[in-house]
Amino acid sequence: MFLNTPNDAEKLRHRVLEQAFRASSGEEPARALSIAIVGGGATGVELAPS
Repeated sequence: MFLNTPNDAEKLRHRVLEQAFRASSGEEPARALSIAIVGGGATGVELAPS
């Protein structure tokens, strides 16, 4: 998943919230919240601490 446009950011936000809901409901809790940020560009550096 890339993060180049506001639409990409909204898709990412939706996916993270969806996975957080799955984890809190007991569905695959450990797997549901595994997130990997690949790349050291400005976007990845800004996203990582969020």
